Amino acid sequence: MAQYTAQDIIKRVERFAGDRGTWEDHWQDVADFVQPNQKEIVDRLTPGEKRTREIFSTTAIEDCETFTAGMSSYLIPPNKQWFNLVPKDINLLDDDDVKRWFMEAERITRHALAKSNFQKRANEVFRSLGWCGTALMYEEDTPSRGLNFSCYHISRYYLDVGADGEIDTFLVKCEYTARQAVQKWPKGLGEKVMKAASRPEEMDKKFTFIHAVYPRTDRDPGRIDRLNMPWESVWVDVEGRTIIEEGGYNEQPYFAPRYLVGTNEVYGRSPAMLVLPKIKVENKIEKTMLVASDKSVDPTILIPDDGSVHPLKTVPGSIMYYRPGGEPPKPLDIRPNLAVGEDQLVRQQQSIHAAFHVDLWALLANRPQEKTATEVMELVEEKLTLLAPVLAPLESDFLGPMITRTVGILMRRGELPRLPDALIENPDFEIVYSNRVAMALKAQETRAVLATLEALSPLLAADPSMIDNFDLDNIAQDAAETFGASTRALRSVADRTKIRKSRAEAQQAQQEAELAAGAADAIPKLQKPTEAGSPLEAIAGMVG
Repeated sequence: MAQYTAQDIIKRVERFAGDRGTWEDHWQDVADFVQPNQKEIVDRLTPGEKRTREIFSTTAIEDCETFTAGMSSYLIPPNKQWFNLVPKDINLLDDDDVKRWFMEAERITRHALAKSNFQKRANEVFRSLGWCGTALMYEEDTPSRGLNFSCYHISRYYLDVGADGEIDTFLVKCEYTARQAVQKWPKGLGEKVMKAASRPEEMDKKFTFIHAVYPRTDRDPGRIDRLNMPWESVWVDVEGRTIIEEGGYNEQPYFAPRYLVGTNEVYGRSPAMLVLPKIKVENKIEKTMLVASDKSVDPTILIPDDGSVHPLKTVPGSIMYYRPGGEPPKPLDIRPNLAVGEDQLVRQQQSIHAAFHVDLWALLANRPQEKTATEVMELVEEKLTLLAPVLAPLESDFLGPMITRTVGILMRRGELPRLPDALIENPDFEIVYSNRVAMALKAQETRAVLATLEALSPLLAADPSMIDNFDLDNIAQDAAETFGASTRALRSVADRTKIRKSRAEAQQAQQEAELAAGAADAIPKLQKPTEAGSPLEAIAGMVG
C-alpha cells in the first residue's frame, strides 16, 4: 500500500506551488529575455503567439544555445567514449576477467544510449540549466522503444530534498486527454475522466495527473516485486482525487541536475540568472542604439510654419514645394554619439559571454593559431576553474544516476555478459568520466607530476635513486587516461609482470653467459691449478 494517499499528494503539490511563487516570477523574467519559447510559466500564451516582442538583442539567447551545445559536445560527446566503469572494490582493479567484463558493459551501455533519444533529451537538460538552473529528465524501459528519455518544463514539476540536502522527491504534473488516459490506465480512473472518454465530444478534453516518486520507507528487501522496490511510484488522478497506479523502481528514474544551488534552496540558479541585470541593460542599449541609428538615417525634418506646401514628402525621388523667399525644410542635426553606446554594448556582451562560458567552448573547439598547445591548455584550465563547481553536482545528480539506471535496466534485460565470479558477491561499480572536460581537469594533476619530475631532473642525474620516490607505473597509467588513450592500448598488470619477468630472466642469462665467457678466457692463463672446492673451480666447471 502506498505511503501517501491521493489527497496527501495533491495537497503537497498545492503547498509546493504556493511556496515557490517567487521562483516562478524569477523564471518568467529570465525566460522573457533568454528562452522565449519556454516563457509560459506565469504568463499563459496562445499556441503560435509571438513571444519575442520585447527582445531587441539575441545575445543571451544565442549564448544559451552555445552553452547547450558546449555542455553536450564536451561532456557527453555522441559516438565517443565519455565514461568508464570500474569496480568499487579496489582489490579487483587488476583482475583481468573483471576488467574485460566492465569494458564490454561500457560498450553495450554506450550503444544502448546511442540508439535511444538520450542525446536529444540531454540537450534539453543543458538548455534548462542555462536559463532556469534546474532540469528534470525521466528514464524508462519501454517494450517497443527500449530506453526512452523524457524532459519536463520547470512549471510542471516540484522537488523536495531529504535530510542530506539531496533531491529525493519528484512530483510531476502530466496532462492527458480522456482518450489517452483510458489507453494508459484502462482501470481505476475517476468517474469524470471515464465519462469524458466515452463521449466523442469530450474525449479530447485534457485532465491533470500527478506522478509521485520518492524513497520507499516500508519494504521487504528480500522480495523483488514492484511494491517492494527501493523507489515508490504513485500515479494520481487529480480530478477524481484517487490513486490509479502504484508501483516502484529499482533505481532512481528521475534525474534533477541543478547548475548552482544556494543555501537552503531546492531549485538551482542559472548562468542567465547571474547576469540577468546585464541582459536587460544590453537589451535596452540595443533598443536605444536602434532608435539612435534610425534617427540618424531618417532624421526629424524642420519646416518653417509658413515655408512649404503640405503634405511633406520624404521618400526617395519625391518633390517638395516651398514658398519663394522662404526657408526650405532641413533635417534636425542631433548627431547621436553611437560610439559610447557601442562601447557599453560590448562590455555587457562580454559579461554575458563569460557567464555562459562561451570563451571556454571556443577554446575547446578551435585552438588559436597564435598560441601553442601548452598555452591553450593553460587557458582552458583557467576557464575550467569557473566551471568545475558545476561539474561535480552535474555528475552526481544527473549523469551518475542515469548511467547506473541504464546498466541496471540492461542487466535485468540480460543484455550484459554474465558476471565473473569475482563480481558476483560485490557487483558495485564506480563511474570515471573520460570526456574532454574531465580530461582537461585531470591534465592539471598529470602536468603537475611531470613538472615536478622536470624540476628534479638535475638532482636525479646526480642521485638516480631519488626516482624511487615516484610510482612510475601509476604516473604512466594516469597520463594515458588523461590524454584519452584507449584502455585496450594498455597492457594488463599480469601481462606487464610477465614481460618484466621474462626480461629479467633474459638479462640474468646474458650476465651469466658473459661471466662464463670471461672465466673461460682467464682460466688457461692461470699459473697454478685451481684449489679443490674453491669458487674458481666452480666457474671452471661451468665453462668445461
